Amino acid sequence: MIMTQQSKINFILLVNPRLSSVIEAMEDHQIERFYEEAQKELDKELDEAAFA
Repeated sequence: MIMTQQSKINFILLVNPRLSSVIEAMEDHQIERFYEEAQKELDKELDEAAFA
């Protein structure tokens, strides 16, 4: 699935709302990095919930 830049920003903010004050100033590569980190964090939480 191809996500737009805005979709990635929305996902990042959903997982990590404390970034809301700085995300608009991020460059594309920074958004991509935070998007990947948010995916990993969500995957970790889902794995933990599955084994709880």
